[in-house]
Amino acid sequence: MLVFEDPAFGLSDLAASIQQPYVVAQNAGVVSISRDSQVCYIVAVDDIEVEGIFEDWPEASIPKQPGAIFSIDYRDPKLLVGIVRDLASRRSFLVDTNYGRVVSGSTLTEDLVTLRP
Repeated sequence: MLVFEDPAFGLSDLAASIQQPYVVAQNAGVVSISRDSQVCYIVAVDDIEVEGIFEDWPEASIPKQPGAIFSIDYRDPKLLVGIVRDLASRRSFLVDTNYGRVVSGSTLTEDLVTLRP
């Protein structure tokens, strides 16, 4: 999950923020971002309560007024980290790694989004 403070930052804004060398396409409510043969998909999260976004977050990390929230489906951690770091060079936001950590976009690493046995 990507959590931005600005509630007006929408899916189209996110798509427009992605720079080369990534290829970005938006179709209805889904943004696809690819590089080489890898692709990830991003959708906006509409209902924070239903999705349970913050239920596992440390209390100190939960934003007082959450803004725009996006869910990312990816297979390649390297692609994800590249995209997040690219976005973080222009905007500040938090990332839920899905592995028990909440970090700023600028500090995301492959180790944080890779399940290790």
